[in-house]
Amino acid sequence: MQVNIKYNREGDVHTLKTEDGAFPGITVDNTGLPEEKKSGTAKQLLGCAAVFCYMSALVGSMEARNVPFSHVSATAALEVGKNDIGLGRITKIIIDANVTIPGDSEEIFARVEKVMRKGCLVTSSLHDGIEMEYKLNHTCKG
Repeated sequence: MQVNIKYNREGDVHTLKTEDGAFPGITVDNTGLPEEKKSGTAKQLLGCAAVFCYMSALVGSMEARNVPFSHVSATAALEVGKNDIGLGRITKIIIDANVTIPGDSEEIFARVEKVMRKGCLVTSSLHDGIEMEYKLNHTCKG
């Protein structure tokens, strides 16, 4: 399987388009931004991809095991440092996820937690080059 993304730039407007699905693409418009505000977008997109993938996998894992949930949320924090030769790199991504489940689902949710320690397609693809940390917190309600 191959996923294709098209990139185009005209002036300070960057356009990324996908071929199909729920995500048609994104436009990044740097018009009028000072130079120091124009950097960092790629890091933000990587963080968005990581947290979106992880949370989609989490919800899918809960649904596959019939674990009901009433709320999910997450944050992604990217740490930036340098590699051995001094080039800037994302060195770590921390995903802090929260989910609310019924109290009688804790035993089944333990299986979900075990599966999610491996991450998702995007984050596990990064494991060889970027340290990943997953914090999966759950609150029982009812």
